Amino acid sequence: MKKYQVIIVIFLSSLILFDFKSSLAHNSTYYNHVNADITVVKESSLIEFITIVNDTNFTDYGFPGNGTQDNPYRIEYYSLDEIEYLNGIVIINTTKHFLIQNCYLMALWSAIYIENISDGTAVIQENTLLKSDVGIAVKNSNGVQIINNICGPYNNLGIFLSNTSNSIVKQNTGFQNEDYAICSVESVSNLYWNNNYSFNINAGMVLYQESNATILNNICNYNSRGGFFEVTNSTIKGNMLDNNHFYGCILTKTGF
Repeated sequence: MKKYQVIIVIFLSSLILFDFKSSLAHNSTYYNHVNADITVVKESSLIEFITIVNDTNFTDYGFPGNGTQDNPYRIEYYSLDEIEYLNGIVIINTTKHFLIQNCYLMALWSAIYIENISDGTAVIQENTLLKSDVGIAVKNSNGVQIINNICGPYNNLGIFLSNTSNSIVKQNTGFQNEDYAICSVESVSNLYWNNNYSFNINAGMVLYQESNATILNNICNYNSRGGFFEVTNSTIKGNMLDNNHFYGCILTKTGF
């Protein structure tokens, strides 16, 4: 590669990393805790729509199911067609199996927020999540399945993962989000398969400080940027990253 081409690649890598870190810092209060600032809650009429902070809350709400793998609690068919709440569905510190499906949600911060749940207990599928700061946020939780959701339009981030491992993100659609369709930070051994992230204002996929990822057959086109991958020991195969305004894909600090 010629010297000037190397300089351009390095510059573009630095630019997208700067944009990513700036965006993450700007939104960090939304992901650190759902009620980070009690003053904000008091001054606003917005509250949480569904908040589950322990296993007994599932029965308090009267959700069907019993929390086993074969019969998870089912949170389904809820609709929020206006921004009335800080967060739509919040689930933290639980050990029971649950399923969130067929919901239509928008919220000021997160439409769905998951944190610190037991491994392999969450399935989030066939929801439409829009006009929120983040459509689906998952933090410090492993084995989460995020399947066939529509994230967009007009979220800031469609899907946000932080410190999650062995999770499956497949067959989701992320479109017309203000920043990224999906952003994952410091995660391990996640599968990203057959997703369609198109027409987003910034980028389709951003994976930052991730290892052992499997990134297969995703479509990232007609975004400003297709994908930005800072990954190690990972498989990237069969993805379509074309017709993006600036570039298809940047790999940085990457080992295979």
